[in-house]
Amino acid sequence: MVKSKFRVLDELKERYGSRYLVVLLASKVAKVISDTKQEKEVAARLGISDEDVKPTVLALYRVLREGVKFRLEQEKTAEE
Repeated sequence: MVKSKFRVLDELKERYGSRYLVVLLASKVAKVISDTKQEKEVAARLGISDEDVKPTVLALYRVLREGVKFRLEQEKTAEE
């Protein structure tokens, strides 16, 4: 069963220390996912059901599993 986005948010808050930073990070990742239209691909790679393919939910899971490194790589790619 997939964790709720609030439970994932709580885990990220514990890891990074600030709910604001987690939300900011997730929103940037969600924008990249949304802009590149990769919702289905990211969901499949993360093993998330089709019901949870909203960019924000995917971003939270992706940050939880792959950390800040993913965000930094995506920002560099987006700037180029």
